[in-house]
Amino acid sequence: MKKAILFLAFLLPVIGSIAQTVNITFNVNMNFQTVDPGGVFVAGGSGFGSPGDNQLTDPDGDGIYSITLAKPVGFSSHYIFLNGNCGDYSCKENIAGQPCSDPASYNDRFIAVGSSDTTVSTCFGLCTDGTDCSVVDSVEVTFRLDMTGVTVDPGGVYVAGGGAFGSPGDNELTDPDGDGIYTITLAKPVPFASYYTFTNGNCGDFSCKEDIAGQSCADPDNYNDRFLRLVENDTVICTYFANCDAFSPCALTSVDDLILDPGLFRLHPNPARAEVWLDFSSAGRVARQVEVFDPSGRMVWRQQVAVGATQTLLQLASLPASVYVVKVRDGQRMSVQKLMLTPR
Repeated sequence: MKKAILFLAFLLPVIGSIAQTVNITFNVNMNFQTVDPGGVFVAGGSGFGSPGDNQLTDPDGDGIYSITLAKPVGFSSHYIFLNGNCGDYSCKENIAGQPCSDPASYNDRFIAVGSSDTTVSTCFGLCTDGTDCSVVDSVEVTFRLDMTGVTVDPGGVYVAGGGAFGSPGDNELTDPDGDGIYTITLAKPVPFASYYTFTNGNCGDFSCKEDIAGQSCADPDNYNDRFLRLVENDTVICTYFANCDAFSPCALTSVDDLILDPGLFRLHPNPARAEVWLDFSSAGRVARQVEVFDPSGRMVWRQQVAVGATQTLLQLASLPASVYVVKVRDGQRMSVQKLMLTPR
Protein backbone atom coordinates (compact mmCIF):
# COMPACT_ATOMS: atom_id res chain seq x y z
CA MET A 1 0.00 0.00 0.00
CA LYS A 2 2.81 2.35 0.89
CA LYS A 3 4.50 1.65 -2.46
CA ALA A 4 1.24 2.42 -4.30
CA ILE A 5 0.91 5.75 -2.52
CA LEU A 6 4.50 6.65 -3.36
CA PHE A 7 3.93 5.71 -7.01
CA LEU A 8 0.81 7.90 -7.20
CA ALA A 9 2.68 10.76 -5.57
CA PHE A 10 5.30 10.46 -8.31
CA LEU A 11 2.74 10.11 -11.11
CA LEU A 12 0.43 13.02 -10.26
CA PRO A 13 2.93 15.81 -11.14
CA VAL A 14 3.64 14.05 -14.44
CA ILE A 15 -0.07 13.84 -15.26
CA GLY A 16 -0.49 17.47 -14.25
CA SER A 17 2.31 18.60 -16.54
CA ILE A 18 0.81 16.67 -19.47
CA ALA A 19 -2.61 18.22 -18.84
CA GLN A 20 -1.05 21.70 -18.97
CA THR A 21 0.08 21.38 -22.59
CA VAL A 22 -1.77 21.36 -25.90
CA ASN A 23 -0.74 20.05 -29.30
CA ILE A 24 -0.44 22.49 -32.21
CA THR A 25 -0.43 20.84 -35.63
CA PHE A 26 0.67 22.76 -38.74
CA ASN A 27 -0.26 21.49 -42.21
CA VAL A 28 1.24 23.49 -45.11
CA ASN A 29 0.52 22.87 -48.79
CA MET A 30 3.83 23.04 -50.68
CA ASN A 31 2.54 21.62 -53.98
CA PHE A 32 3.10 24.91 -55.78
CA GLN A 33 6.61 25.46 -54.45
CA THR A 34 9.92 23.91 -55.41
CA VAL A 35 10.77 22.50 -51.99
CA ASP A 36 14.30 23.30 -50.88
CA PRO A 37 16.51 20.26 -50.14
CA GLY A 38 17.14 21.77 -46.71
CA GLY A 39 13.52 21.16 -45.74
CA VAL A 40 10.40 23.05 -44.68
CA PHE A 41 10.27 24.66 -41.24
CA VAL A 42 8.14 26.72 -38.88
CA ALA A 43 10.10 29.31 -36.91
CA GLY A 44 10.10 32.77 -35.39
CA GLY A 45 8.26 34.71 -32.76
CA SER A 46 8.84 33.98 -29.09
CA GLY A 47 7.82 30.34 -29.27
CA PHE A 48 9.06 28.64 -32.44
CA GLY A 49 12.80 29.12 -32.33
CA SER A 50 15.12 29.54 -35.29
CA PRO A 51 15.06 28.15 -38.83
CA GLY A 52 16.12 24.51 -38.61
CA ASP A 53 14.56 23.87 -35.18
CA ASN A 54 11.09 22.66 -36.19
CA GLN A 55 10.98 20.72 -39.47
CA LEU A 56 7.73 19.81 -41.20
CA THR A 57 7.69 16.50 -43.07
CA ASP A 58 5.64 14.88 -45.82
CA PRO A 59 5.88 11.10 -45.29
CA ASP A 60 3.05 10.23 -47.71
CA GLY A 61 4.33 12.49 -50.50
CA ASP A 62 1.07 14.39 -51.04
CA GLY A 63 2.74 17.79 -50.88
CA ILE A 64 1.26 18.64 -47.46
CA TYR A 65 4.04 19.12 -44.91
CA SER A 66 3.13 18.71 -41.23
CA ILE A 67 4.45 18.96 -37.70
CA THR A 68 2.87 18.67 -34.24
CA LEU A 69 4.38 20.60 -31.34
CA ALA A 70 3.43 20.55 -27.65
CA LYS A 71 3.01 24.02 -26.16
CA PRO A 72 1.71 25.33 -22.81
CA VAL A 73 -1.99 26.03 -22.34
CA GLY A 74 -2.63 29.67 -23.25
CA PHE A 75 0.42 29.77 -25.54
CA SER A 76 0.73 32.56 -28.13
CA SER A 77 3.46 33.54 -30.57
CA HIS A 78 4.22 34.93 -33.99
CA TYR A 79 5.54 32.42 -36.51
CA ILE A 80 6.39 31.97 -40.18
CA PHE A 81 7.04 29.12 -42.61
CA LEU A 82 10.37 28.72 -44.40
CA ASN A 83 11.25 26.88 -47.58
CA GLY A 84 14.80 25.97 -46.62
CA ASN A 85 17.05 26.10 -43.57
CA CYS A 86 18.12 29.77 -43.79
CA GLY A 87 19.40 31.27 -40.57
CA ASP A 88 18.80 34.80 -41.85
CA TYR A 89 15.13 34.13 -42.75
CA SER A 90 15.81 34.95 -46.40
CA CYS A 91 13.76 31.89 -47.44
CA LYS A 92 10.69 32.76 -45.38
CA GLU A 93 7.33 33.00 -47.11
CA ASN A 94 6.24 36.46 -48.27
CA ILE A 95 2.72 37.24 -47.04
CA ALA A 96 3.14 41.03 -46.77
CA GLY A 97 -0.16 42.81 -47.27
CA GLN A 98 -2.24 39.68 -46.75
CA PRO A 99 -4.76 39.52 -43.89
CA CYS A 100 -2.82 37.04 -41.72
CA SER A 101 0.46 39.00 -41.73
CA ASP A 102 1.43 41.37 -38.94
CA PRO A 103 3.43 44.33 -40.33
CA ALA A 104 4.51 45.19 -36.79
CA SER A 105 6.29 41.83 -36.51
CA TYR A 106 8.16 41.25 -39.78
CA ASN A 107 4.90 40.37 -41.60
CA ASP A 108 4.74 37.10 -39.67
CA ARG A 109 1.66 35.05 -38.81
CA PHE A 110 0.27 34.84 -35.25
CA ILE A 111 -1.31 32.05 -33.23
CA ALA A 112 -2.96 31.99 -29.80
CA VAL A 113 -4.35 28.79 -28.27
CA GLY A 114 -6.51 27.98 -25.28
CA SER A 115 -6.73 24.64 -23.52
CA SER A 116 -7.55 22.48 -26.56
CA ASP A 117 -5.42 20.98 -29.31
CA THR A 118 -5.26 23.23 -32.39
CA THR A 119 -4.68 22.54 -36.09
CA VAL A 120 -3.55 25.20 -38.58
CA SER A 121 -3.91 24.23 -42.25
CA THR A 122 -2.80 26.70 -44.90
CA CYS A 123 -0.72 27.25 -48.04
CA PHE A 124 2.87 28.45 -48.20
CA GLY A 125 2.85 32.15 -49.07
CA LEU A 126 -0.93 32.54 -48.82
CA CYS A 127 -3.34 33.39 -46.00
CA THR A 128 -5.76 30.55 -46.71
CA ASP A 129 -7.95 28.82 -44.16
CA GLY A 130 -7.15 25.29 -45.30
CA THR A 131 -4.82 23.66 -47.79
CA ASP A 132 -6.87 24.68 -50.84
CA CYS A 133 -4.51 27.14 -52.50
CA SER A 134 -7.11 29.10 -54.43
CA VAL A 135 -6.29 32.79 -54.67
CA VAL A 136 -8.18 34.93 -52.17
CA ASP A 137 -10.50 37.70 -53.40
CA SER A 138 -8.41 40.66 -54.44
CA VAL A 139 -8.64 44.22 -55.72
CA GLU A 140 -6.28 46.06 -58.02
CA VAL A 141 -4.57 49.18 -56.70
CA THR A 142 -3.03 51.34 -59.44
CA PHE A 143 -0.59 54.15 -58.63
CA ARG A 144 0.01 56.85 -61.27
CA LEU A 145 2.81 59.14 -60.10
CA ASP A 146 3.68 62.38 -61.89
CA MET A 147 7.48 62.79 -61.88
CA THR A 148 7.50 65.87 -64.14
CA GLY A 149 10.27 68.24 -63.03
CA VAL A 150 11.96 65.56 -60.92
CA THR A 151 15.36 64.16 -61.90
CA VAL A 152 14.55 60.47 -61.89
CA ASP A 153 17.19 58.29 -60.27
CA PRO A 154 18.72 55.63 -62.57
CA GLY A 155 17.74 53.05 -59.94
CA GLY A 156 14.06 53.60 -60.67
CA VAL A 157 10.89 54.84 -58.98
CA TYR A 158 9.14 52.69 -56.37
CA VAL A 159 6.17 52.44 -54.02
CA ALA A 160 7.21 50.92 -50.69
CA GLY A 161 6.65 50.77 -46.95
CA GLY A 162 3.77 50.28 -44.59
CA GLY A 163 4.23 46.55 -44.19
CA ALA A 164 2.25 45.82 -47.36
CA PHE A 165 4.42 47.38 -50.07
CA GLY A 166 7.79 45.97 -49.08
CA SER A 167 11.11 47.73 -49.47
CA PRO A 168 12.43 50.11 -52.14
CA GLY A 169 13.26 47.89 -55.07
CA ASP A 170 10.27 45.56 -54.65
CA ASN A 171 7.53 47.43 -56.54
CA GLU A 172 8.83 49.52 -59.45
CA LEU A 173 6.70 52.08 -61.27
CA THR A 174 7.47 52.41 -64.98
CA ASP A 175 6.90 55.00 -67.70
CA PRO A 176 6.92 53.08 -71.00
CA ASP A 177 5.45 55.96 -73.04
CA GLY A 178 7.82 58.59 -71.61
CA ASP A 179 5.10 61.04 -70.56
CA GLY A 180 6.51 61.49 -67.05
CA ILE A 181 3.69 59.50 -65.41
CA TYR A 182 5.09 56.41 -63.67
CA THR A 183 2.60 53.59 -63.10
CA ILE A 184 2.20 50.27 -61.33
CA THR A 185 -0.79 48.00 -60.66
CA LEU A 186 -0.77 45.64 -57.68
CA ALA A 187 -3.33 43.03 -56.62
CA LYS A 188 -4.13 43.16 -52.90
CA PRO A 189 -6.48 41.08 -50.70
CA VAL A 190 -9.96 42.39 -49.86
CA PRO A 191 -10.32 44.43 -47.70
CA PHE A 192 -7.00 46.24 -47.85
CA ALA A 193 -5.43 49.26 -46.14
CA SER A 194 -1.81 50.28 -45.64
CA TYR A 195 0.70 53.07 -45.27
CA TYR A 196 2.99 53.69 -48.24
CA THR A 197 5.48 56.11 -49.72
CA PHE A 198 7.26 56.72 -53.01
CA THR A 199 11.04 56.55 -53.44
CA ASN A 200 13.17 58.08 -56.18
CA GLY A 201 15.80 55.36 -56.28
CA ASN A 202 16.40 51.89 -54.88
CA CYS A 203 17.51 52.88 -51.38
CA GLY A 204 17.11 50.13 -48.81
CA ASP A 205 17.28 52.64 -45.94
CA PHE A 206 14.46 54.82 -47.40
CA SER A 207 16.87 57.77 -47.62
CA CYS A 208 15.52 58.57 -51.11
CA LYS A 209 11.86 58.61 -50.13
CA GLU A 210 9.74 61.66 -50.91
CA ASP A 211 9.53 64.40 -48.28
CA ILE A 212 5.90 65.36 -47.63
CA ALA A 213 6.31 66.35 -43.97
CA GLY A 214 3.70 68.93 -42.99
CA GLN A 215 1.46 68.25 -45.98
CA SER A 216 -2.12 67.04 -45.66
CA CYS A 217 -1.48 63.42 -46.69
CA ALA A 218 1.54 62.86 -44.41
CA ASP A 219 1.10 61.02 -41.10
CA PRO A 220 3.71 62.35 -38.64
CA ASP A 221 3.09 59.32 -36.41
CA ASN A 222 4.18 56.94 -39.19
CA TYR A 223 7.36 58.39 -40.73
CA ASN A 224 5.30 61.03 -42.62
CA ASP A 225 4.05 58.31 -44.97
CA ARG A 226 0.85 58.39 -46.97
CA PHE A 227 -2.09 56.15 -46.00
CA LEU A 228 -4.33 54.15 -48.29
CA ARG A 229 -7.68 53.87 -46.53
CA LEU A 230 -9.79 50.72 -46.61
CA VAL A 231 -10.04 49.54 -50.22
CA GLU A 232 -12.76 47.12 -51.29
CA ASN A 233 -12.90 47.88 -55.03
CA ASP A 234 -10.32 48.48 -57.76
CA THR A 235 -8.72 51.85 -57.07
CA VAL A 236 -6.56 54.30 -59.04
CA ILE A 237 -4.44 56.88 -57.20
CA CYS A 238 -3.03 59.80 -59.20
CA THR A 239 -0.61 62.08 -57.40
CA TYR A 240 2.75 63.86 -57.59
CA PHE A 241 6.11 62.89 -56.13
CA ALA A 242 6.65 64.82 -52.87
CA ASN A 243 3.28 66.53 -53.26
CA CYS A 244 -0.10 65.52 -51.80
CA ASP A 245 -2.14 67.04 -54.61
CA ALA A 246 -4.03 64.78 -57.00
CA PHE A 247 -3.97 65.36 -60.75
CA SER A 248 -6.81 64.87 -63.22
CA PRO A 249 -7.92 63.36 -65.41
CA CYS A 250 -6.65 60.50 -63.29
CA ALA A 251 -7.05 57.20 -65.10
CA LEU A 252 -6.89 56.78 -68.84
CA THR A 253 -10.02 54.69 -68.44
CA SER A 254 -12.12 54.69 -65.29
CA VAL A 255 -12.26 51.32 -63.57
CA ASP A 256 -16.03 51.80 -63.34
CA ASP A 257 -16.21 51.86 -67.15
CA LEU A 258 -14.67 48.41 -67.56
CA ILE A 259 -16.89 45.46 -68.47
CA LEU A 260 -16.08 42.20 -66.69
CA ASP A 261 -16.17 39.40 -69.27
CA PRO A 262 -15.48 35.97 -67.65
CA GLY A 263 -15.53 34.30 -71.08
CA LEU A 264 -12.86 36.54 -72.62
CA PHE A 265 -10.13 33.88 -72.45
CA ARG A 266 -9.16 30.45 -71.12
CA LEU A 267 -5.83 29.00 -69.99
CA HIS A 268 -4.54 25.53 -70.83
CA PRO A 269 -2.99 23.47 -69.47
CA ASN A 270 -3.83 24.65 -65.97
CA PRO A 271 -2.03 23.64 -63.76
CA ALA A 272 1.07 23.99 -65.93
CA ARG A 273 4.83 23.76 -65.59
CA ALA A 274 6.36 26.46 -67.78
CA GLU A 275 4.27 27.17 -70.91
CA VAL A 276 0.59 28.10 -70.95
CA TRP A 277 -1.65 28.74 -73.94
CA LEU A 278 -4.07 31.62 -73.63
CA ASP A 279 -7.05 31.21 -76.00
CA PHE A 280 -9.39 34.12 -76.71
CA SER A 281 -13.10 33.69 -77.40
CA SER A 282 -12.78 35.89 -80.51
CA ALA A 283 -10.21 37.79 -82.56
CA GLY A 284 -9.23 41.08 -80.96
CA ARG A 285 -9.99 44.40 -82.60
CA VAL A 286 -7.37 46.09 -80.44
CA ALA A 287 -4.07 44.96 -78.95
CA ARG A 288 -4.72 43.03 -75.75
CA GLN A 289 -2.71 43.42 -72.56
CA VAL A 290 -1.83 40.32 -70.52
CA GLU A 291 -0.53 40.75 -66.97
CA VAL A 292 0.45 38.08 -64.43
CA PHE A 293 0.50 38.77 -60.67
CA ASP A 294 2.19 36.68 -57.96
CA PRO A 295 0.52 35.85 -54.59
CA SER A 296 1.84 39.07 -53.01
CA GLY A 297 0.14 41.13 -55.74
CA ARG A 298 3.29 42.09 -57.61
CA MET A 299 3.04 42.12 -61.40
CA VAL A 300 5.69 39.66 -62.60
CA TRP A 301 4.83 39.31 -66.29
CA ARG A 302 3.43 41.59 -68.98
CA GLN A 303 2.78 40.73 -72.60
CA GLN A 304 0.96 42.46 -75.45
CA VAL A 305 -1.07 40.41 -77.93
CA ALA A 306 -1.35 41.68 -81.49
CA VAL A 307 -4.63 42.81 -83.04
CA GLY A 308 -6.57 39.90 -84.54
CA ALA A 309 -4.80 37.14 -82.61
CA THR A 310 -6.98 34.36 -81.20
CA GLN A 311 -4.32 32.80 -78.94
CA THR A 312 -0.90 33.45 -77.49
CA LEU A 313 1.71 31.40 -75.66
CA LEU A 314 2.86 32.51 -72.21
CA GLN A 315 6.40 31.25 -71.63
CA LEU A 316 6.65 31.44 -67.85
CA ALA A 317 9.66 29.23 -67.13
CA SER A 318 11.31 32.11 -65.27
CA LEU A 319 8.54 32.17 -62.64
CA PRO A 320 8.71 29.87 -59.60
CA ALA A 321 6.00 27.33 -58.88
CA SER A 322 3.11 29.09 -57.16
CA VAL A 323 -0.45 30.35 -57.65
CA TYR A 324 -0.79 33.37 -59.94
CA VAL A 325 -3.51 35.68 -61.23
CA VAL A 326 -3.71 36.31 -64.97
CA LYS A 327 -5.48 39.51 -66.08
CA VAL A 328 -6.39 40.29 -69.67
CA ARG A 329 -7.51 43.74 -70.81
CA ASP A 330 -9.28 44.04 -74.19
CA GLY A 331 -10.31 47.65 -74.68
CA GLN A 332 -13.20 48.16 -72.27
CA ARG A 333 -13.41 44.45 -71.41
CA MET A 334 -11.43 42.71 -68.69
CA SER A 335 -11.18 39.19 -67.30
CA VAL A 336 -9.18 37.59 -64.49
CA GLN A 337 -8.36 33.91 -63.93
CA LYS A 338 -6.23 31.82 -61.58
CA LEU A 339 -3.15 29.98 -62.89
CA MET A 340 -1.18 27.33 -61.02
CA LEU A 341 2.46 26.72 -61.95
CA THR A 342 3.80 23.42 -60.60
CA PRO A 343 7.43 22.51 -59.79
CA ARG A 344 9.56 21.72 -62.83
